[in-house]
Amino acid sequence: MPERQDYPPSVGQLGSVAGQLALVLARRIGSRRETGTATASLAKQFHATMTAALGGVAQAADPLDEIRARRDAKRRAGHF
Repeated sequence: MPERQDYPPSVGQLGSVAGQLALVLARRIGSRRETGTATASLAKQFHATMTAALGGVAQAADPLDEIRARRDAKRRAGHF
């Protein structure tokens, strides 16, 4: 199964079993053949599968978190 080009290339986990399963689940969720109950179940499984597939991927740091951390460090050091 080829990798989807509309996913961020930095993810790099789509070649894994969990990544491929996530793609299959995403396609099924997007199809109109599933009932509401089935879609809800698929969505729950998709979330769990994406969590597993992306487990080794570093999350992008929030720039505000870095600024807050520096500010807090200065306050603890008494420089603020």
